[in-house]
Amino acid sequence: MSEFFNNTPRIKTVKFPKGKIHLYLNDGRIIYVPISKFPEIKKLSVEQRKRCNKLAGFGLMFDDLDEVYHISDFLGANNTACL
Repeated sequence: MSEFFNNTPRIKTVKFPKGKIHLYLNDGRIIYVPISKFPEIKKLSVEQRKRCNKLAGFGLMFDDLDEVYHISDFLGANNTACL
């Protein structure tokens, strides 16, 4: 099986272009999600979004939010099997 499928995906970089969340993963994949799917993140200012912490590459946490977001949250409830 390809090394691609044997890697556990981890978040390398997060960007917030207008209206979107981009997660760049260590295996080369990029997840694009409308920010409207995450209303609490959408409420954050641009400066607050910059204070985003990667949790061992498996999730995100923001200094100004009490929630933790796992990679699977950005794929949707029915897509966790592809991790």
